[in-house]
Amino acid sequence: MVGLSLRPDAPHGISEARATYGGLFLGMEGTLLVCAEPRWMVVGAAAWLGAAVARAVSMAVDRRVGVANIQGVVVEATIGLLHAAPSIAAAI
Repeated sequence: MVGLSLRPDAPHGISEARATYGGLFLGMEGTLLVCAEPRWMVVGAAAWLGAAVARAVSMAVDRRVGVANIQGVVVEATIGLLHAAPSIAAAI
């Protein structure tokens, strides 16, 4: 789905993909849901917005603008802004 390929001769790559694309996000989001602390949601916002910025910069530097990358930026930025919403609402 993300365009990465895993080599059968390097099984640690599968573990790395599962840890990064599965465990990291599950751990972070699970903690944020359980704690339900608006201040902590800033961490989630920073992570998702950071991913959106990194993807946008990558598209510009690599000159590779595609539908999947644009969708990625939109989804990541949206999730980041949703995480930031409690802090924004508290500041208003």
